[in-house]
Amino acid sequence: MYKIYFEGFWNNFDIENNFFTKLLKKYYNISINSKNYDVVIVSCFNKKKIDLKKNVRKIFYTGENINYKKDYDFNFTFKPNSVKNIRLPLWVINYKNNPNFDYHVQYEKNSFCCFVASNNIKYRNDFCNLLSKKYKKVDCGGKCLNNINRIVEDKITFQRKYKFCIVFENYSSPGYVTEKILDSYRSWCVPIYWGAKNIKIDFNPKTFINVHDFNNLHDLIDYIIKVD
Repeated sequence: MYKIYFEGFWNNFDIENNFFTKLLKKYYNISINSKNYDVVIVSCFNKKKIDLKKNVRKIFYTGENINYKKDYDFNFTFKPNSVKNIRLPLWVINYKNNPNFDYHVQYEKNSFCCFVASNNIKYRNDFCNLLSKKYKKVDCGGKCLNNINRIVEDKITFQRKYKFCIVFENYSSPGYVTEKILDSYRSWCVPIYWGAKNIKIDFNPKTFINVHDFNNLHDLIDYIIKVD
């Protein structure tokens, strides 16, 4: 019996039933033990100082743009595979937690483009505004640039009536791919993607518009107009 525990994860993280416990239970007999654990899996979402027991195996996980912990026994991050790290981008966990796609459902696409984000990132805000100004209005349903008079509660359902979806990561870093592009696929939108320049190692480049393939935003918008 392996006794494990989790520290530093997001507020609604289910300690008993999550990506790691589901995976481990396929191969090992495990239990969750907060007092007497053999292995602790630590993430980066809790800002308080975590007091870890000595003489236990420490594993670090992050789906964010954060480097792995060299002093830990092992890491799961978006960085390339190495002796102490396995690449596990956030979109993989998102897919494993929600594996069902409506592959055989066709949605009526009556609207042009959507954008759902909470954080203000200048580069993607500038693109969204430029696309709206140069061609057609982009409907923004998140807290960022909101122009629909409400904050959408169900992102996937909201996006399904749109042809395109702006899918810009918070940062551009090799291998750093979050759930954003996957959410666009779930909505049957064409993703307009910016972020990891090596995004093609994860997703078929014929299924999305890659901002990195264009010299500037004006060339990108000209291509979007052509596709539309």
